[in-house]
Amino acid sequence: MIRSLIVWTLVVIAVPLALVRPFFGILAYLGFSHSRIADFVWTGYSVENYGLFIACTTLVGYGVLEIRKSPPRIRGLKGLFAFWLWLVLSSLFAYNVSLAYSKVWQYSTILLITCLIAAMGNSENRIKNLLLTLGGSLGFLGVKGAIDLVLTGGKFRMEGPGGMTADTNEYALAMGLGLVILLGLAPSQQGLKKWLLRMSGVCCGMVVIGTRSRSGLLGLVLALVLLTLYSRRKLIGMVGLTLATIAFLLFAPSGSIDRYKTIQGAEENDPSAMARIAVWHAATKMIKARPIFGVGLRNFELAMPLYSSLEPRAPHNAFIALASEAGLPSCLLFLNFILGASLRMFMLRRRLRRYEHLQNLATYCKVIHIALIVYLVPNCFINRQDMDLMYHLVGVGAGLGIVAEIELYKLRRRTAEETEEIEEEGEDEEHLLEGVAPA
Repeated sequence: MIRSLIVWTLVVIAVPLALVRPFFGILAYLGFSHSRIADFVWTGYSVENYGLFIACTTLVGYGVLEIRKSPPRIRGLKGLFAFWLWLVLSSLFAYNVSLAYSKVWQYSTILLITCLIAAMGNSENRIKNLLLTLGGSLGFLGVKGAIDLVLTGGKFRMEGPGGMTADTNEYALAMGLGLVILLGLAPSQQGLKKWLLRMSGVCCGMVVIGTRSRSGLLGLVLALVLLTLYSRRKLIGMVGLTLATIAFLLFAPSGSIDRYKTIQGAEENDPSAMARIAVWHAATKMIKARPIFGVGLRNFELAMPLYSSLEPRAPHNAFIALASEAGLPSCLLFLNFILGASLRMFMLRRRLRRYEHLQNLATYCKVIHIALIVYLVPNCFINRQDMDLMYHLVGVGAGLGIVAEIELYKLRRRTAEETEEIEEEGEDEEHLLEGVAPA
């Protein structure tokens, strides 16, 4: 009951504030969506459709008060729009069109929020607040999960609170991305905030171990390696990575260790892995039969009996799922907008880190670049191609890209003006010298 009152109070405060301050509304929406705090309320007292309330008032507030200052942005999102349009088109040829369009609606709502993030993320301070909100929301889950892990001694496999993080594999993926955001942002903060980010990032890593997810472990290892490679103090980062490895070997729950030992030889001995490979073979037949438009979004299990005698189940691979449900072009477009966004952040970071006063922007670029790369690896073994967190990071990246380009343009212009002044001073000196006769 008390939890319900707290959550309802937060919603009641957030809805009117979202109307008059749309950027606060988008932060509130992200906070509620990724912390999943409503899922910790007992059934019967739960807060239904809180996201819809906050999103609608934010959209109205944006259209009335914010749109002139923060106009919609296409740059940085063209690949995402192309992907969405292909999903709409492919759904016309689905086995069950109603199922396909229910999934298109989900993608559409994610795209709308992503566009709002890109539009209103138009300053360094706003980009920082967006990333801190995402990181803080995931950090909340990480801290709570780490406490549960310690109290239970890791005897039970940890599961997520709900939504897109309900399953253990999806929960591990979200916590891995949370670790990247939190540990990546920490160097740009000061004092207590820096240590809170680091602590909650470590907690997210502990939760990944607690889920016993093998795909999550792969993402976690990649995240730690990339954060070390991109660290300014690589030696300290390598020492930290070594200590983390030792701590894992000494203190990781036995259930997690036993689960990870099955990675080697999983194709021959692990029933779960063997079932996935068999489903992938069925998906390959779907792709060969319908390579352009696929069988339709959410139609994989419905169509599977036509291509295999196996019991219908999800493909557990985001790329195979997209190729079989919406055709090979959808998979290519999916990879294109993610890798394109990550590459843009990588290139911008290289340019920004040359200037001392732009180091924070360079850090934000690094965080998004690494997070998008880490997102792809676990998705080779789970189908979370619709994970809203990834799309929201792409939206932040689109806004950040424009902010960074503006700052770099200002620097180029300032440099050009200074060069012109020096040239003009040189010309004045030449004119003066022309009137001086040699001795």
